[in-house]
Amino acid sequence: MNTTIAARNFRRLATIPAGNTGEAFARKVALCRCVLGEGVPLALRVRGTSMLPSLWPFETIVVRAIDAAGARVGDVVLFERGGELIVHRIAAAAGDGTWVTRGDSLPADDAPVTASALLGVVTSVHRFGVARPIANRLTAAERALAWLVQRSVLVGRLLDWFSGALFARARGEERARVLRRLTTPR
Repeated sequence: MNTTIAARNFRRLATIPAGNTGEAFARKVALCRCVLGEGVPLALRVRGTSMLPSLWPFETIVVRAIDAAGARVGDVVLFERGGELIVHRIAAAAGDGTWVTRGDSLPADDAPVTASALLGVVTSVHRFGVARPIANRLTAAERALAWLVQRSVLVGRLLDWFSGALFARARGEERARVLRRLTTPR
């Protein structure tokens, strides 16, 4: 019962801007921890291009709770830092129980992530209505695209625009299907 309430509330809280560092952000993180702590997978919408080509803007990811000892190099994890929820890949494990992360299309590593900031691991991505498991490694083609995005702001912006156009088209088709279902007599 508590999980259902949390899941319903999360839809409302998910509209709070990610950069909000006040009480609203703290509630959002607490709600994420609560839902994941109950063993319920969490669905979040991706914003930003730091994980291109693995994760595209507007895709939905599924996050599951992970024990801090279970995090491995290559896992894509959700963590909180500086008033934001961040999804990046673990690039290295530090000896002091922290992890170094990096977005697939970013040229530099992030500051180490502590166990207390780690929220969960991304298990799948919903792309064009199909759930796909997230890979622990990039393919050669994905590495080449990430290399291009790292070195070209224009390529990153074009890919961001392209994914936004695809998402808008997919949302329009989804709305049309829902309207047809609602207006079709039974």
